[in-house]
Amino acid sequence: RLDQLGEYPQDYNIYKLEMFRANLHLHKLTQTTYKYLIKNSDVYNCLESRATVKATVKELKKHLRHLKNGS
Repeated sequence: RLDQLGEYPQDYNIYKLEMFRANLHLHKLTQTTYKYLIKNSDVYNCLESRATVKATVKELKKHLRHLKNGS
């Protein structure tokens, strides 16, 4: 609830803005990762790199879910 987040309503607005910024940053990071892979297919075709990238993207998506759920 709003009154639990702070004494002033703007505390909630700042919180929402920070969550939005973090969400956007992760989204851009994920998109950049995919774009890099498309341009550098030789990197993606290396099994070790592919596993690393898959793990990274999986981690990003997990963080994105946590942000969306507000935790």
